[in-house]
Amino acid sequence: MRVLLTPFRWFAGTRLAHSLRFRLILLVALATLPALGFLFVTASQQRNNALDAAQEEANTLVSLVAIEQRSVIDSTQQLLMLLSRLPETRITTDPEPCTALLTDLRTSEPSGNTSYASIGVVESDGTVFCSSPSSTQFSAIAEFDVIQRTLDLGFFSIGNFQTLNGRPTLSFAAPVRNSNNDVVRVIYASLDLSSTTAFAHNANLPADTVIMILDSNGTLLLRQPADPELQPGTSLAGTPAVDAVINREDVSLVDDADYVYASTVIGGTSSISGSAYIIVARPESGIVKKANDAFQTNVGRLGVAVMIALVAAWIGADLFLPRDRETRKQLINELYFAFGSGAVTDLDRMFAPDFVDRSPAPDQRKGVEGVKQVVSAFRAAFPDGSISVRELLADRDKVVARVTMTGTHLGTYYGMEPTGVRITSDGIEVYRFIGGSIVESWSLFGDFVPATKLEEQEEAVREPEAKRSWWKRLFRRK
Repeated sequence: MRVLLTPFRWFAGTRLAHSLRFRLILLVALATLPALGFLFVTASQQRNNALDAAQEEANTLVSLVAIEQRSVIDSTQQLLMLLSRLPETRITTDPEPCTALLTDLRTSEPSGNTSYASIGVVESDGTVFCSSPSSTQFSAIAEFDVIQRTLDLGFFSIGNFQTLNGRPTLSFAAPVRNSNNDVVRVIYASLDLSSTTAFAHNANLPADTVIMILDSNGTLLLRQPADPELQPGTSLAGTPAVDAVINREDVSLVDDADYVYASTVIGGTSSISGSAYIIVARPESGIVKKANDAFQTNVGRLGVAVMIALVAAWIGADLFLPRDRETRKQLINELYFAFGSGAVTDLDRMFAPDFVDRSPAPDQRKGVEGVKQVVSAFRAAFPDGSISVRELLADRDKVVARVTMTGTHLGTYYGMEPTGVRITSDGIEVYRFIGGSIVESWSLFGDFVPATKLEEQEEAVREPEAKRSWWKRLFRRK
């Protein structure tokens, strides 16, 4: 731990760490952290809300698709049961009216889409009586299994989900009975599942929404919108989302950071021999795009604000530096006032705990206690003594003081016996500051000189020659 703190301690002792400009910039940087953290938290919450809303929307959509699928299955059953009672399919031996009826049924959908891939009537021997589109032999039709089951069992049957001519289909068959209630024919239909999800194109769905229908083995039957790389008949088994759906697990819990999934099953009832699965997927990138864009916009605005604050801090440092210099000068004036008054109680706030005097007096204690010791010694030797400030210069972290010490020498002062004479001494002292406190000092004083002699010299220097009038200057020049 000590090793880790060493670089910070070293930096804390550098001049840069104690400069006002650095502190202002650091203050701006620290003030930015909460705002930046708030943006991250807000953006994360917005992304989570968007994902939750997308998950709920996907669940609703997959339920709607499943409801429409089941509705179409029920309506197909009712349609075939109705057709099985019409004369065109039940009594007549002429296939033309039957073919015209079935063709009109396939091509007259209100939406313009063909809901049935094929529809027809098969004789009990397996030959095709009529169909749309036209076919001559039923053995080549994919609905053979469901028709054979209806012929054998004599009730309405639903086959497996499969792909027919590139379309996902579900086959149905209903018995056609004569007056004696014997099964003489079978009417069949292959429902085109792609038409049952056509509502998704008309609904107000996000453009990146993907709807897929897969059979019980994970083979793709339908994908909307179409993908050239995922054609019907492609096996998607092994994909985490598809495996979860086949195993009847909650697909929304699949650990996939790219998509949000919802699924449901259609089929799997007593009348349907197989099952199919509907999966709705939305790319996560599209879901959180709005939140990400808002986050980037807010970060950009915060960056502009921080840059303005940094510039203000940089310029403001130049405005505060003179005030900081004056504050340090004021502290030095208060220090010298303590030498004249003997009041040392305020010295504790002026000096740092680790203050070092680079020009210590003999046997001077360390820290601020040593300064108090020097003040006490000065007051004992010079009861009327004082230190007058002649000039103060402040630059960076230092203050230079040119001072004059004056007082009547009445006591021993660090080995100098009292003379009873009023003396004076000029000196230069340097103080270094860190964080507004004095941490280091240097002192250099000259010899003690009788104050009267020095005052006479100063008086002579201060009194210039009297200024002569222009009249005297003019005649003296002549």
